[in-house]
Amino acid sequence: MKHLLISLVLSAVAVTAAFPCEFTYTMIDAQGNKSEIDPLKPVILNSEAAYTLVISYWEDHRNCRVAPEETLLMLDGARWRVLRETQPLVLSAAPFWEQTASRTHEGTVHFTTQTAGSWVLEVMRICDREGYAEQIVILVAAAHAHTD
Repeated sequence: MKHLLISLVLSAVAVTAAFPCEFTYTMIDAQGNKSEIDPLKPVILNSEAAYTLVISYWEDHRNCRVAPEETLLMLDGARWRVLRETQPLVLSAAPFWEQTASRTHEGTVHFTTQTAGSWVLEVMRICDREGYAEQIVILVAAAHAHTD
């Protein structure tokens, strides 16, 4: 029984060590309303509105050689670029990263929704320790026409 318990604990440690950094996402609208993002569920946003995406990650291994600024943000398969009006979500400025704890980093991404539709935001970190890749589906609702 003791050997079984030791084997289970060692297996759990090995599996945990194999996983990449742990990420969380928070969306903040122009009024300051926050909502946690579950990457398994689409995020619904209004068109022609400003948002802030906060990306937080904890390095589950020590001595990560990949800087937070090397985190790739891809929008529908293309690099998400600052002020690129041809993209449906317009990035207002380069993401700002800060280290909030010894192995925790937080990135702030400001953008405006320009085009209604369904868009895929990919967040990727490429490294020799499993890396990280996640997709967030963003649904932008069409602006309501106002009649006077």
